[in-house]
Order: sequence, then C-alpha cells, then structure tokens
Amino acid sequence: MLAALDILVLVVMLGLFLLFITQMAMPFILRTPFFPFFRTVTPIKQEVNKAEHDLEEQTELYLLQRQLDTLNRRKAELEKNK
Repeated sequence: MLAALDILVLVVMLGLFLLFITQMAMPFILRTPFFPFFRTVTPIKQEVNKAEHDLEEQTELYLLQRQLDTLNRRKAELEKNK
C-alpha cells in the first residue's frame, strides 16, 4: 500500500513539474507569455508591422499613380480638342 502511495505521489509531482514547464517556463523562454503585461514586441511582430506599413505605402502610391494617369489622359484630351 505504501509503495502504491509513493508511486502516486511521484506521478503527481512529475505531472505538476511538467505542467509548470509547459505552461509557465516555456512561454517565458519563447517570449509568448499568456498575460499581456509580460509580452514584448517580437521580431515577427515587428516584421508584420513593417509589412503592413509598406503595403499601405504601396497602395497609396498605386492610387496616386492612377490619379496621375487619369489627369494626364484628360490633359491630353483637352490639348487635342483645342
């Protein structure tokens, strides 16, 4: 009976240790903790933010280029009609 109790205690302690490692220690090591106030900006997040910014700039440049093409086409039509 005592041996079974010792094995049960050992299994529970091992389970608690693994739970601590997987739920507490690993997220801090990987810099992905559950609570937001422990989080920092990761390099991947910085790359995503940079990509979003670049995409916004490219979209704006594309729209401006389309407007410029439209204005140039209208200007050419007006000069042609004179």
